[in-house]
Amino acid sequence: MNDGGIRTEADFHAAALANGFGPKDIARFVAKVEFAEDGCWEWQAARDKDGYGVFSFGRNRRSVRAHRTSFEMAVGPIRQGLHVLHACDNPSCVNPQHVYPGTNLENVRDRQARNRQARGPLHSKRIRAKAHRGERHHRARLRREDVIRIRARCAAGESTTTLAKAFHVTQATISDIATGHTWRHVGGPIRRPMSRTECGKRAHTPSQKHT
Repeated sequence: MNDGGIRTEADFHAAALANGFGPKDIARFVAKVEFAEDGCWEWQAARDKDGYGVFSFGRNRRSVRAHRTSFEMAVGPIRQGLHVLHACDNPSCVNPQHVYPGTNLENVRDRQARNRQARGPLHSKRIRAKAHRGERHHRARLRREDVIRIRARCAAGESTTTLAKAFHVTQATISDIATGHTWRHVGGPIRRPMSRTECGKRAHTPSQKHT
């Protein structure tokens, strides 16, 4: 993939400037990214229903998927009609090394290969979850007991900011755990999605499923 040798936040910032993006938009974008020297760059802000990051920029605050914006900032304009595909199969990743432009046909074939066609993103999430969920995921920083404690403390009213610092993860990670977006197979009270900072209201304990 043509990422221009971008490995760090500084590399990305310099490339975005060279590709004509304004300093304010670049600063807003990088502030929403959890950078990693080797691996996915996780989007920490708004996501769409399929799990892709969403970013708005320009005078008209045009909303675009974040991984597409990342490619344009790091590499350059995307030819009209092309999609931007993930090599890592992680919708929230915005690492320009992990994405590449492709035709609609290539996009369809990619979805077929990853079991997403027709059955939608939830199907692929279930497939991945069975093989790589929770502690078995190669990037997991938390253990089962940590997740249960996080959910209990959320239900007691602690904020995502406090818990993120306590467990050395991002606020988005805490929010995803609290709402059941991740670690759904683990117990503990799950709350309905609210704000990023409010963690403990309207919690309910899901019924246990036996498989």
